[in-house]
Amino acid sequence: MGRSSAIAQIIINVVPFGLALAITFLIPVVSRAPRAWAIAAIIIGVVGFASFVYAKFSVLREGHLFSWGPGAMSIDHRKYYWAGYALMAISVLLMLAASVAVGTS
Repeated sequence: MGRSSAIAQIIINVVPFGLALAITFLIPVVSRAPRAWAIAAIIIGVVGFASFVYAKFSVLREGHLFSWGPGAMSIDHRKYYWAGYALMAISVLLMLAASVAVGTS
């Protein structure tokens, strides 16, 4: 098994447990004020998407209309790219926890 296959296997095996653990801890916190957390999730998602788009525009300016991943980006833009993805993932978790909290109340 190569390095990329090993990384893919770790991600496939660990991410679902990490998401379940995060949701388990987020639901009691979010259930106290689900509307406020939903608004926070939207704001975090918008900031994450803006960061992602900022990083992608650097590649578009170089003439690459289609690109996958941060390979063609500078180191600074790669940080914005991954930060955008991280913020959007946090936003999805918060929104999921808020929707579960509203559904259970």
